[in-house]
Amino acid sequence: MKEHTTDTQLSRRKLLGAAGAAVLTGMVLGTAGYARQGSVTESVYGEPQEEPGCCIKTVMFYLDNPSELQDDCVVTTSGFYADGDGGSAMYAVLPVLGSETWISTPYGFELNGNGEIRAGVRKLRYLSDGAANVKAFGAKGDPAGNDTIPIQAAIDASDVGATVLFPSGTYVVTSLTVVQSTRFNSMGGATIRFQDGLAQRTLMFRMAANGIDVSFENLVFDGNKDNHTQPNGVNRYYYRILYWAFSDNPYVSGKSSLTVHGCKFLNTPSHAIYLRAYDDADKADMNHALLYSIEDNHFEKGYESAPGDVDTSMISLNNNCHGIIADNTFVKNEAVLRHGLGAIVISTGDTAVEVFSSVVIRNNLFHNYGRQNADAGIGPIGVVEFYASCDKLIIDGNRFFDSYYTPIKGKTNSRSCVITNNIIEGALINANSEVKQFGINIGRGSYFGIYDKYIISHNIIKNTFGNGITIVGSSSTVAPAPVGWIKDVVIVGNIVEAIAEPGTESYGVHVRHYENATISNNTLKNNVRSIYCSNCKIGTIISNNELHNATKGFVIFQGYTAGEGGYTDYDADLVVTGNLMRTTLTIGNTGFWCQYYEKVNTISSTGNVARVAGAIPADYFIRTGSSVTGSVSAHHNVLQGNVTSFFLIGSGTLNQTQNLHNGTIVP
Repeated sequence: MKEHTTDTQLSRRKLLGAAGAAVLTGMVLGTAGYARQGSVTESVYGEPQEEPGCCIKTVMFYLDNPSELQDDCVVTTSGFYADGDGGSAMYAVLPVLGSETWISTPYGFELNGNGEIRAGVRKLRYLSDGAANVKAFGAKGDPAGNDTIPIQAAIDASDVGATVLFPSGTYVVTSLTVVQSTRFNSMGGATIRFQDGLAQRTLMFRMAANGIDVSFENLVFDGNKDNHTQPNGVNRYYYRILYWAFSDNPYVSGKSSLTVHGCKFLNTPSHAIYLRAYDDADKADMNHALLYSIEDNHFEKGYESAPGDVDTSMISLNNNCHGIIADNTFVKNEAVLRHGLGAIVISTGDTAVEVFSSVVIRNNLFHNYGRQNADAGIGPIGVVEFYASCDKLIIDGNRFFDSYYTPIKGKTNSRSCVITNNIIEGALINANSEVKQFGINIGRGSYFGIYDKYIISHNIIKNTFGNGITIVGSSSTVAPAPVGWIKDVVIVGNIVEAIAEPGTESYGVHVRHYENATISNNTLKNNVRSIYCSNCKIGTIISNNELHNATKGFVIFQGYTAGEGGYTDYDADLVVTGNLMRTTLTIGNTGFWCQYYEKVNTISSTGNVARVAGAIPADYFIRTGSSVTGSVSAHHNVLQGNVTSFFLIGSGTLNQTQNLHNGTIVP
């Protein structure tokens, strides 16, 4: 980063501020390429007024003819290499100091660390007026060249908080470094492209400082994924577009922020955006956070065959990151050749320290995303995956089409999570599919403690395989342990319509290893079992659901399994009320139970209506297995159709009244 001294870039306003100084009052004006002699204001802000017969020259003209320059003057150019090439600008002409170090560019001129251009014994200092045009530093925007050095010069020469502008063109780069607050913007149609054949771990834009604010707007980033060393089952080659890792930089106490708006990310060979904030316990607060806004962008054609889970998504968020990802499109407009690709992964870098991210993922479109098993043995990755440590996570209003694996996948290391109003439709299956797609799958946490408050509501999940909605905690009897159970689970108002597939076990809603849950007002179709709850410690309400076309059962409930400290054995209570259940059983649908309960204290089943049609009967309307320690209260239930027995009570005390079977009160 340049030092802000009198021997650095002078803005137009700085020139005005120096009007009383002799260095500027003696500007020579009026020769070819110079504005006429006049006030500093005219020199800085006024239109250059040339002598008759004179014309404005390019920067290259002055580099080829340095004797045309005079010290302590301002020149206005018509372009850098040619008239009208987008590099027109104003420059102050200053003498070269003997102590300066110069860097050669691929285009035959030299720059110093302040972005000044050498012209013999003089140099041209760009006058930015708050913005730096990369073409005014010699960037060509020609895919045949390499513009890394001129663009870096523009970045280094900018004032804190200034804008670096990219006129239209394709700028080929290797790696660029940002160490101060900077805005990057396009003046229209600018593409920044990775050079061919880069070494591994190349970063297009590396934020090399913390406590700064950086933004990218209206730019196209081309990762050039097909022209680098390809990852394989052993090696991962990280070619990231936007990269910010706090641990790589000197410690700073203060927030950092990243804004990415209106950009396109194409052909990414690794992550498009990779963010990793502090994972230290003493820095797990908003004063040390990385805040981000990633909105209105387009992501397309990421590289899918990299092994492992750290380089297989478009966006990776790690540790103390907080922000919003909204109104983006993630479209993989090419065939899934191998494992597929995740879109957004939220994780943590240290499983021994609880550092949480707060994330809003809203109103995005995902098509053909999701990842199957990888060479290195890493498990599948969802389209959106919160692997660990989210606090106040909202996934709202997104659309997932033809996913290659679970659209929304997480682990119960997180808390206060709301997943609502999403549309999930279609499953992408090909010869490489190892695991078929689910809907919403929040699996067992791998570390940390007891987490709560999961709301999954008003989602539409259709034409998918496997479970519609799954949420699983952990226990001391299930590895990895001990981790913790989950509590305060609400699953309400969802529609799940699975693809019925013989031999595939599936549940409309599956909740396991938890304290308490409410499952209400859902419509669940075409599953083996509509609702399956197991290892409940305290209680569950299952009410007002529509359950259609189950092949093994409507409601299956297994309470707490003995052996885990902190709970009384078989002490959960269950309410099942107001549910509508309908199915048609065919040959092979043996062992069908409308309701099955075990390892629970008290059960209340009231006001449920079931219709069972088909060639074979259901086995039971209500059956209890082992370890029902309290009463089974069944009232005002209605069953229409063939059933072997209305009740089979293996344990517990039955108390039943006003239940109807084919219009007759059950004795």
